[in-house]
Amino acid sequence: MRCRHHERNDEGFAYSDTTSVLAVHVCTTPWNWDYVTWTNYDNGLAWSQAGGDFGPLIREIRALEDLVNMGFSKANPNAWFDFTPYVQQIQAAR
Repeated sequence: MRCRHHERNDEGFAYSDTTSVLAVHVCTTPWNWDYVTWTNYDNGLAWSQAGGDFGPLIREIRALEDLVNMGFSKANPNAWFDFTPYVQQIQAAR
C-alpha cells in the first residue's frame, strides 16, 4: 500500500532540512474527520495526550532519505510512501 503526501507551500520541511524524522504510529483512538485537531479526536473529546493517542511505530519518514533524495520539494510536492509491510502485518494478524 502506498500513501501520497502533498506538501503545501507554506508548511512542512524547510528546503535545507535533511535531519528531521517524522514518526508514523498506530493511532489507538478512532477519530472523527470532521472534528479532529491537535487536542481533540472528536467534538469536545480530548486525546489523552496532545497530538493523539498513539501506539507502536509503523514507519519513520526521514527528510534526507525519503524526501530530499527522492526528489520531493515544494516545487515537486507529491511524495509517496510505501506502507506495504505494515498492511501485510495487519492482514496476517486477522
